[in-house]
Amino acid sequence: MIHLKSQIPHNDIQRVIASWGRPDTITANQSHYPTDFSRDIHPIPCHSHNDYDRRVPLYDALAAGCLSVEADVWYSPRDLLVGHSLNSLTQSRTLQSMYIDPLISILSHQNPKTIDGVETNTSSLHGIFDESPSTPLILLIDVKTDGAKTFPFVANALEPFRSRGWLTHYNGSAVIPGLITVVGTGNTPFNLLTANTTYRDIFFDAPLADLWGEDAPADASHLYDATNSYYASTDFDKAVGKLWHGMLAPLQVERIRGQVGEAQKKG
Repeated sequence: MIHLKSQIPHNDIQRVIASWGRPDTITANQSHYPTDFSRDIHPIPCHSHNDYDRRVPLYDALAAGCLSVEADVWYSPRDLLVGHSLNSLTQSRTLQSMYIDPLISILSHQNPKTIDGVETNTSSLHGIFDESPSTPLILLIDVKTDGAKTFPFVANALEPFRSRGWLTHYNGSAVIPGLITVVGTGNTPFNLLTANTTYRDIFFDAPLADLWGEDAPADASHLYDATNSYYASTDFDKAVGKLWHGMLAPLQVERIRGQVGEAQKKG
């Protein structure tokens, strides 16, 4: 390394690089960008399943570039608790403390109201990932308790995002992309989610197995489309069956292609 270092020419470029950001240089205020929270992180289409079990929930997933994180949510009289099962719940692990508040902090940092005393253009919002600022983070909320009781509290918990204009939403005619896309799964009630036909900012995890196939309910397919559903998923074993020596049978391939194809048609 000493030998290689000696081969680098001693010029002004090298001097600037070596002293970048130091207090006594002209680059003292350039040591970082305003949106450097996710600097050098390239977002990829991966999902942090049971994200709350990570050593550092949310942040571990973002550091890996995950575009989607999942929180299992349980209703309690005091708050919405997050955990895998009842015996894992504590009053300190809540949807607010683990996801809502951190995301407010991150996105507020990414979207400063002023820079050097000058107001910024708030109409151009900057997402979590600096490499892809228009890419939303997907917050998958798996409702574990009674859907009708829990859903209004989930919707209310999202108000800090809603009031800041950060949520992907349906305005009655089109889906407007935001910085965060919220998807409800588990016991999320589809009827309550779609009750408002002119505005909604929680989308559904549609039942993929109901979209295609001879066993699919006759009246189910038309219920789900891109205005109310973001995902379409199903249990692989139940929908497709076990693999024989790791191989898919022709009928299994047909079923996968049929279900995925129908989901693609619906956007």
